[in-house]
Amino acid sequence: MMKKFNDLSRANIAKVVRCVFPLFLLLLLSVELDAQLITAEPAFPTANDAVTITFDATEGTAGLANCSCNVYIHTGVITSQSTGPSDWKYVQTTWGQANSDWQLTPVPGEANKYTFSITPSVKEYYGVPEGEVIEQIAMVFRNGDGSLEGKATGGADIYYDVFEDNIPLSISLNAPLEDDISVALGEYITINGVASGEATLTILEDGELVVEETGVTELTYELRALEEGTHEVTFSANDGTNTLSQSFTYTATYRVDITAPTNPVVITSPGAVIPVNATAYIESDLKIFVNGFWKCRLYQLIVTFSHVYKRSNWCR
Repeated sequence: MMKKFNDLSRANIAKVVRCVFPLFLLLLLSVELDAQLITAEPAFPTANDAVTITFDATEGTAGLANCSCNVYIHTGVITSQSTGPSDWKYVQTTWGQANSDWQLTPVPGEANKYTFSITPSVKEYYGVPEGEVIEQIAMVFRNGDGSLEGKATGGADIYYDVFEDNIPLSISLNAPLEDDISVALGEYITINGVASGEATLTILEDGELVVEETGVTELTYELRALEEGTHEVTFSANDGTNTLSQSFTYTATYRVDITAPTNPVVITSPGAVIPVNATAYIESDLKIFVNGFWKCRLYQLIVTFSHVYKRSNWCR
């Protein structure tokens, strides 16, 4: 049963004035990206588990982003017999061959995301003999002939840890990945944390409980930044014996993005109508001035999830 705690006070309604000149517009645009190169299900796989890998082609080197191609995995394992991270064992694929057994499956409705299943278990798929410990799954993604690659940042190979059976409580904060992020006031932050076994999972902001769920292995929450400044968020897990936690900080500042026109310079003719739209991430009183004269007011709430919003795009 999920309990939600409303510890977020209302932010003061902020006002912003933008000056728009006949031929010049200042375009303010800031994009905050939270992402992950690969994820695994289960999040803490053992050698005896079947594992599904999800690959985000826009992350890492992004060499396969929007490639309009079939994506293949090149994979082996790092074991107790490996001499180092480059010493892959039991490689099951051949570089540059478009074998359907190695092809990833596109995720429906999610561009640039693909999945690959390692079955019936990690140990059996790679053919690792008894007595040899599997430490990591090693992988690189490619197109059919290997001319395009998807790797970790900097061109490194990609690794995912393999765990022992019945491991002690472990946790992973999967989103956001950065320890310190910047967001717009009113923006939502996706928080996702997982535990190696059933536990009570909680999220706290500045020491105050935001959400709690018991007897689960994963917790996802959309935290809205409603107060300016720097805040600490902590994801914790308690299995009755051990408590583990991971934290990150975010800094929220008031921001307005001019979303129309899309160019900072607009060339037009006398008498033409220029549609102007500005988006704030929190309810605001937005005013537009042209040569110092007030033209109109735009009311805008962030368009996020299923929240109700209102907007006025045209100034007359």
